[in-house]
Amino acid sequence: MVFVNTQNVRDLRQPFGGVKASGTGREGGEYSFEVFAEMKKRLHLDGRPSDPEMGSLIWVS
Repeated sequence: MVFVNTQNVRDLRQPFGGVKASGTGREGGEYSFEVFAEMKKRLHLDGRPSDPEMGSLIWVS
């Protein structure tokens, strides 16, 4: 990060991190959502669950 005429001030909603010109960043970007989400169930496109005990796709954060 580069700060111009400020003392380490940034918008907390702004993504940061990443490699070279990634643009999105690792923290605060769309890929960081996967870190805080846990897949509980999965539903195949044809409607059949991958496991009889499993149902629809649910994300929990």
